[in-house]
Amino acid sequence: MTLAILDDGPFRGGTYMVRSGQSLTFGASWLNPRPVVYRPTGRVVETSEGEAVVLRCETTPGDITNSDR
Repeated sequence: MTLAILDDGPFRGGTYMVRSGQSLTFGASWLNPRPVVYRPTGRVVETSEGEAVVLRCETTPGDITNSDR
């Protein structure tokens, strides 16, 4: 397991334990009509909790278009 930090999006700054190369998906809710997906970038940064891989948001609630409604 590796520490990961979320670089952007609605959950920016959150840290999670992940397997190497793993993406994180947060499910849809009334606040987030679409799942929010974070994928590894290959970057590693130092945090107060130790080294962490950086995950970048690929899908945010703002990505919704009129065709999705």
